[in-house]
Amino acid sequence: MVGFFAFIFVFGVIIIVHEFGHYYFAKKAGVLCHEFSFGMGPLLWSIKKGETQFSVRLFLIGGYVMMAGEDQETSMIKQESIVKLKIKDGIVEKIILDLKNEKYKDLEEVEVVDIDLYGKDGDMFIVCKNDFQETKYLVKRDGSYVYSKKELQFSPYERCMESRTLWQRTKAVFGGPLMNFLLAIVVFIIIGLVNGKPNFDSTVLNETEPGTPSYIAGLRESDKIIKINDNELTDWADLAAEVDKNIGGNVLVEWETPAKEIKEEWVVPQVIFYSAGFLSDHTVTDKLVVTEINKNSISYGGGLRNGDEIIKVNGDEVNSWQLVSEKFSSYSEATEVNLTVIRDGVEKDINFTTYSEEVISSQGVELVDSYISVSPVRTFNIFYAIKSGFTNSYATVKSVGTTFKLLITSSEIGIFDLSGPVGIYIVTNEIATGGFLRLLGWLGMLSINVGVLNILPIPALDGGRLIFLGYEGISKKRVSRTVENRIHNIGYIALLGLIFLITFKDIFKLFR
Repeated sequence: MVGFFAFIFVFGVIIIVHEFGHYYFAKKAGVLCHEFSFGMGPLLWSIKKGETQFSVRLFLIGGYVMMAGEDQETSMIKQESIVKLKIKDGIVEKIILDLKNEKYKDLEEVEVVDIDLYGKDGDMFIVCKNDFQETKYLVKRDGSYVYSKKELQFSPYERCMESRTLWQRTKAVFGGPLMNFLLAIVVFIIIGLVNGKPNFDSTVLNETEPGTPSYIAGLRESDKIIKINDNELTDWADLAAEVDKNIGGNVLVEWETPAKEIKEEWVVPQVIFYSAGFLSDHTVTDKLVVTEINKNSISYGGGLRNGDEIIKVNGDEVNSWQLVSEKFSSYSEATEVNLTVIRDGVEKDINFTTYSEEVISSQGVELVDSYISVSPVRTFNIFYAIKSGFTNSYATVKSVGTTFKLLITSSEIGIFDLSGPVGIYIVTNEIATGGFLRLLGWLGMLSINVGVLNILPIPALDGGRLIFLGYEGISKKRVSRTVENRIHNIGYIALLGLIFLITFKDIFKLFR
């Protein structure tokens, strides 16, 4: 249940903030917003505040703000439609489309002969006829349609998106992605405030977590590391450099406790094979046992499982994680790998192809890295937190951009390597177990992803709408609403199809 509520929280915040960006700039421009929806599909709950219906719908995979004149036609009824009219002082206040509505059972049904509920060039009106005569009525500009479960306000020209200036419409469209970027900045600032600024000028340790390599070796909070592999340290850069000299190799650490006691111990690092998707089990020192295999990883797909003991890499015997690390570090291009492992006393061959250095480095990591799991002391610093909010957001945008570039240019990854709602739920569930700060970091990263995705020049997304606005700004001509809506509808159907296929893939992986 924790994972479910974490997913609702993360997705909910991202969607609501995104749609609020559209809503805020549209309302600021005077555009009528009919509905602000969290979710898609059948209605679960709604409440009307002012002109806008705020609703929650069944499928929590998105949301929308229904703006007057953005997608819908200027009139929701056509000639020859049968309706009822609520008239006050000779002016139509409501057009009843739900003819069985008990509230309006005494009103007469009429047939629509002519109608203008847009009023761009004058008054809004409706011409109706009954058995005897035709009658023309003026229509109240803030009147409404009456459906079976809701009322929808008319969309006169002056309240529609297309009546606004190019700049106002651009802000209303870009407002969604903009709020996603701002959300990420705020989230990363909060994380920076909570975590504090690391003191890289010292080698004094922050708290060490139980089960990590440093904790197992005896290192504790406030200990000061003096030497690594008999090399003296002056700052954190020296410490990191010494650990990185022999990836996967054991590290001799000498440290001073707060009581001024000098200790020395070998630390067995944990090795992360990013190019393959598995980790070494640092708690086992006499065997090369793998652990924490990502179920979406290529090594898992090749058959590698937690607890497998590696004895050969591409036919060469290995007896240390340092040797295994050297092998995988040398595979700068996508490389076919054969691992010989022992599982339940039986040798097995595992085959897969690693990711290249280009793909792995795009995510800000190395092909192989090792950690002794120590971190510097941190202190509260508001200026550092603000700076980290922007730098982390920029780094995430850059990483997402590189990933999209690789989707186009690289043969190693494709569109089906992306995750849909089910895949995101699985990852969110895993991250939620790591604490609220990790969940916040995931929220910030996803918010950036949603912001970048939405500004891509794809029909039905905000970027597709911005393309049409850009064309208008350059050519001084507007694409007709009908043509634009048809293009967006095609894009929308294509996106739904892609989401369906990716979701099917995620479900298949989940059950596998």
